[in-house]
Amino acid sequence: MTPATPPLAALRNQPMAWMTVLLAIMICGVIVALHLEQRRSFYDIVRELDTLRQARIDLSEGFVQFTMAGDPMLPFNREQGYVLIAQALTQIRTHAINLDASGEALAAYEMKEERFYRSLERWNMAEQPSPRETIALLLSFHELELEANGLDEDVRGKFRDFSIRIDQVFTFFLSLAAILLMIFAVVLLRFGHAQAVSEQARCQVERDLALLNSELEQRVAVRTAELERANQAKDMFLANMSHELRTPLNAIMGFTGTLLMKLPGPLTFDQERQLNTIQRSSRHLLSMINDILDMAKIESGRLEIHSESVNCQEVLNEVIEHLRPMAEQKGLELGLIAPQAAQILHTDRRALNQIMLNLVSNAIKFTDHGAVRIELSLPNTNHQVAISVVDTGIGIREADLPLLFVEFGRVNSAEVRQREGTGLGLHLSQRLAEMLGGIIQVQSRYGEGSIFTLYLPG
Repeated sequence: MTPATPPLAALRNQPMAWMTVLLAIMICGVIVALHLEQRRSFYDIVRELDTLRQARIDLSEGFVQFTMAGDPMLPFNREQGYVLIAQALTQIRTHAINLDASGEALAAYEMKEERFYRSLERWNMAEQPSPRETIALLLSFHELELEANGLDEDVRGKFRDFSIRIDQVFTFFLSLAAILLMIFAVVLLRFGHAQAVSEQARCQVERDLALLNSELEQRVAVRTAELERANQAKDMFLANMSHELRTPLNAIMGFTGTLLMKLPGPLTFDQERQLNTIQRSSRHLLSMINDILDMAKIESGRLEIHSESVNCQEVLNEVIEHLRPMAEQKGLELGLIAPQAAQILHTDRRALNQIMLNLVSNAIKFTDHGAVRIELSLPNTNHQVAISVVDTGIGIREADLPLLFVEFGRVNSAEVRQREGTGLGLHLSQRLAEMLGGIIQVQSRYGEGSIFTLYLPG
């Protein structure tokens, strides 16, 4: 009886098997090296994301500390806030350099940073910051936050590109290794330990991935809690700002109204004209503050919608009566075209009133001659009610239409810049319309007029 050939002897008699084994070992070594490199790069990107997010959080916390340090009821220190802001901006600038070798991202960031520092210094040097300085500071801070968010998106894009490249390389090498190992298994049937080694490696990778996922979840939870605290501080700041600005504004509007009623005595023509200017400016500033606060409520999810049965014609008549003095002052006709039967909507009355006030006041603002009218139609085939605001104003160029509903977006033309506005009204109206289950659409011809149509469920 011929003794069985020992496994090692069989292996020595198979040079092709040895070559296959060596090649498979080399491929596995490459895979392990790539895996280690992937893990190092992955941790680097995660650290970069964490650092950038922490810098954004520090920027928000420092801004809140700096701007609210004057309130004795709050435990904030202005110097600590300024140091926190400077450290956060340095971190963000470093990431801008790392992300973009051409310097475009750094140039865009430094421009926003310089504008923010100027607004911050003006606001800090003023003994009693004016509303304009406060709004300028908020706008520059908002622009800086948007730039930091853009850098964060760039890091995420880098992470996605890296993952795609790694997946492609791993797919190629893993496929090649699988083919070689299959050949090795066919040639050396008695050596099945290769499968056990492969299974052990796979289990180790799964354990590593599970551990990594657990660490990422913990980091996300911590960062989420920190962001919630930052949002709470922002809400507190907006609430305090609204109170501090509304109180003197209401006093200004009240005393101006008393003077215009001529209760203290007669006024000269110039005095009456100047008081009217003060009154218009105060109302515009109060409207802007209300828009900012409403936007903050919408973004934080604290703006509640209370649906009820609403007589649409009644709301539209209230809007017309409220804005008729504004239209008459410009010599414009203001009217309503509506069905005779009452149109009842199940919606939020306050939100509908605010949307229509914004749309009609915008139409009057950008119309110098002719008329502004509201047209109410019956429900269409999609059970939608359309409320259109038609004007004979300056119109809108087609290239400028995408800017209409963007937050703080204003058309950059001389005809628009000379008229009051912050770029919040249409954006706020669109958000309110979406909360009511509707949408605002626009049609316009430059030099002929515009039609803004609000569609709501009937």
